[in-house]
Amino acid sequence: MKMKRLDRMVMFIKQQDSTFWIKWIATTFFITGAALTALDVIPLNKIIYCMGCCGWTWVGFKWKDKSVILLNGVTGALFLAGIFKA
Repeated sequence: MKMKRLDRMVMFIKQQDSTFWIKWIATTFFITGAALTALDVIPLNKIIYCMGCCGWTWVGFKWKDKSVILLNGVTGALFLAGIFKA
């Protein structure tokens, strides 16, 4: 029974494209950035947020989703400006 479950998990992982992995890694960066902001860890929070924005912008291009591109592209640019201002 456990071997069947493991086989299904391995098949699931093998079937995923790069978009699947990038969106989850970028989401992890967003959550980490929020935690760092709550803990006042500056400027690392902006850097981590910016990495999440870059990931989601790339996903937006792959999906051809203009709202995802716009939201994360503009947000990433704002975080980049904040990084260089600091």
